Parts: sequence; C-alpha cells; structure tokens
Amino acid sequence: QCDSKELERVVRHRFELLCLLRQPHGAGAFSSATVCEGNGPFHQPSAFATPAIMREARWLQDPALARGCLKAFFDNILHNGQVPGRLFMAGTNATDFYHGDWGGGFEALDAIHPDKATKKAVLMAMQRYVKWLANNRDPEGSGLTDIVNHFEAGQEFSRRYMVIDGKADRAIEFTEQFRLKGIDASVFRYRMVKWLHKVAEEIQEKAMANRFQAEAEVILDTIRKKMWDEKAGLFMDLDPDNRRKTNVKAAVGFYPLATDIPNQKQVDRMLDTLSDRGEFWAKYPVPSIAMSDSTYDAAGRWKGTRKGCPWNGRVWPVVNSHILEGLTHWAERGNKRAQKLAVELLKKTVAMLSGATEGGEQANSFEHYHPDTGIGSRYRGVDQYLNAFVLDNVFRIACGFAIRYGEVQDDPIGDAIDFGLQGMPLGNKVFDVERKNGRLRVQPQ
Repeated sequence: QCDSKELERVVRHRFELLCLLRQPHGAGAFSSATVCEGNGPFHQPSAFATPAIMREARWLQDPALARGCLKAFFDNILHNGQVPGRLFMAGTNATDFYHGDWGGGFEALDAIHPDKATKKAVLMAMQRYVKWLANNRDPEGSGLTDIVNHFEAGQEFSRRYMVIDGKADRAIEFTEQFRLKGIDASVFRYRMVKWLHKVAEEIQEKAMANRFQAEAEVILDTIRKKMWDEKAGLFMDLDPDNRRKTNVKAAVGFYPLATDIPNQKQVDRMLDTLSDRGEFWAKYPVPSIAMSDSTYDAAGRWKGTRKGCPWNGRVWPVVNSHILEGLTHWAERGNKRAQKLAVELLKKTVAMLSGATEGGEQANSFEHYHPDTGIGSRYRGVDQYLNAFVLDNVFRIACGFAIRYGEVQDDPIGDAIDFGLQGMPLGNKVFDVERKNGRLRVQPQ
C-alpha cells in the first residue's frame, strides 16, 4: 500500500500473474512447480522469461515456486549440456534454445531464500551448461558468446542480425544461420560464471570455483575491451569474422551497467547515450533500438509489416528491468545521474504497466509498448506476459530498501515513497516493512 495507486496496481498485478501462470509439478517434464511465460502461444515455461520470473517469485513467502522455476529447466538439461528453450509436458525440443540471465536470477533468489540444497541440486547441471556455452557458442575461446539465429536471444526482427546476414529475418527454426558475438548473451554468461564461482566456494568445490573465477576474469576483460564503443557510448555486438563492432545501437548494450564490467568513464558515456532524446530517451523509454537507427519503427513494423515480436524500436519491460537494475547498481555507488534516470525510468515504466497511458485503472502486462504513447501490444492477444522483474525495480527504487547479507537495509537512491508491505519473506522469517515520514521500519510478524 502506498499513495500511488498506479504502483499499487502494478505490484498487485505482478503477484496475480504468478498465480495465473503457475504450473504444478508432476506433469510430464515439469519435475518441479514452475511458471509459464505468458498466455496464448506462450503458455509454457521458457528459458527467455524464467530467470526474470524467478526474481518476481522470490517475493512469495513460499520459495518452492521460484526454486522450481530454476530446477525444472536444469532437471531437463539435454545430454550435451544445452538448457532447453522451453518446457513442454511431453518433453523438450533439441533445437529449441534461448540465452537467459540464469546467474542474475539465481543470485537474486538466493538473496531472499538462501538454500544450499538448491545450489547442490543444480550446480553440476549448470556447470555442464557453462561448458556447452564455451564449446558451442565460443568455440575459439574468445570469452564472448555467439548468437546463431535471430530467435535465440529472444529478439527477432532487429538490425543486430541483418548486418551479419541479410536473410537473418527469414529464419523459421532454431537452427544455426550466422555467428554474432552478442553483448547480452556475453553479459548473461559472465553473470552466471561469476555467481557459480561464489556457489562453488560456498559448498567447498575449490577446483570448480577456481575454474569459474578464471573464466569470469577473461569474459570481463574481453567485454570491456572488445565490445565497448566510445563514439556510440554503449557496448556493441561483434562480427566474429572480422572482430569489428557492428555499429548497431541496441538497448541491450546497456546491460553491462548492472555489473562491474564498465569503468567509471564508460558508465558516464552510457548515461549520456541513454538520456539522449535523439537516441534512447523517448517519451516512454527505452526503445529496443536507437531512434536514430535506419530500421527504427515505433509501431512494431518490420519492412512495412507489423510483427508479433519486433525488436526494432518497441519498448520491452524486460529491457527496462535490466537497465533499471544497472542504473540502481551505479546509483548505489553515488552516481547522481544514475539515481535521477532510475527514478524517471521507473515512473515511465509504471505508467505503461498500470494502464495510466491508456487512461484506465486496470494494470496490464503486454509484451511490448509504443515509445511515444506508452500503449501496449494489445493486437498480439497476449495480455499476461511475464518477462521482466518489476517487483525488484519497484521495491528497490520506489520503496528504497535493499536485501543484503540476510537483512532488509534502508538505502534510498532517490526520494523513497512512504509505503506498507505486509508479509515480506526473508530466509525462514516473514516481515512487515513500512516507510513512514521517511523512516523505514522492519518488524517480524
């Protein structure tokens, strides 16, 4: 509860979606309870959305659903170490694959519901997945991760791929068509390897921990040096054939903000680019590709035809969540511009998700939104779609508290609102958290 009815509606709706889209365990490939990506054609768990769903579900008092989301995929890992792109009751598809932020999702879950048994249950499968990524998506050992078709980053119909293969947008199956060193895929791999290093250390797997640490150092150094574009002011994909940056300004180029990859100078340049009204700071930011791009289209059209999942200018909540996480990371370290941008971007995102941009009072959760009007993709017929970690963004930025070292810490990065949150879980306890007249109070139930 808070003074902002828009915020209240959005938070309540996110919990409702977890209830509406959950799948019980025991049916077919569902070894654990899990959550579907959305309704309609998305009514199955997907590796694209599940890491974010884990971060929404971690706010539930029962951790079984969030842990189940993680276990269900790694229980169904293929023999070669590949994580399936989607889970179906009848099994999995061997060619189906998505790059996902498994490390970020698992680390966030563990912050609220720490559990060594969960770590031991998935560590070996995750290690196999890391090896599969190295062998199949980085065969030359560069430290960067390949995307091989326009589906597997969950971002089809984008000039990111067309600069590599002019026929990339014609693909209809998850098969290898080209090779692109993806900035988002590389960041996800880095976060996973870095988190698994901590997990391996905690459960006394020293040799494994050392391998993960060495790999993380290589990935960090390579992304920072090879994928940064000073002129554009963000990180970029690489063409592996000539090792040159693609010169495509995609919003995923801001994903390193949430990590220790960029240095302070790079962070300042990224904030310049993000806040540029001619590039990414639309009326309702952040469009998936820069507004200056030749293929940019706010209405979801690709080559004149409106598409279901276009990534050439629409605003995707999942991208906003990752960028909000990155802005928070640097706001916590005293960057005033990051603080201001985080507060403003959350406000705009909540306006879209709360129904305010449509003039209504019904919260929504569409796949993507119009950067000029803030109105969602109702034409898709998909109105229950979970691929962003909005609860994390709201509680951290609007409410001004953080979960660290097993406790609730008061750490506003802007003007935190007064609010009341009943029944918040942390470990094996439940708390009531409220801010009144600017002061945070945390009381066990």
